[in-house]
Amino acid sequence: MRPCRRTLISTIAVTALSAVFAVAVWLTASSHGSGAETLGTITRAEYSRQKAVPGFDRSRHVVNDRTRLDELAAVLRDARWIPGEESWDDAGCAGGTRTTMTIALADGSSRRYDGCSCGDRSPAVVGSVDAVIDRW
Repeated sequence: MRPCRRTLISTIAVTALSAVFAVAVWLTASSHGSGAETLGTITRAEYSRQKAVPGFDRSRHVVNDRTRLDELAAVLRDARWIPGEESWDDAGCAGGTRTTMTIALADGSSRRYDGCSCGDRSPAVVGSVDAVIDRW
């Protein structure tokens, strides 16, 4: 084999091995990231809110509007929300608002959001989700 050909083959082999190594590192890092699952495309959100106030509207609301669902998805992703993590017991939280929401995803699965806003004791995601719903 001529020296130029050997150099070319060696360069290609090193490049290929580097690419395989990079992909392996990326796959390992993405599977062991923050522990949060990836939230897929939201196709529907059904929520209700309750508060210990006479006459407070506790009815269920369904949201199918793409713009609103994208806004909700952005808030949940930005807050790195992990489904099931925001279950807060509102005992001792006078005046708090509890929001429960079923989030339907494009893959046919669903996630449940359960948050209770209680002033400074609430996680940031709860305030962000409340602000989105207040605009709806």
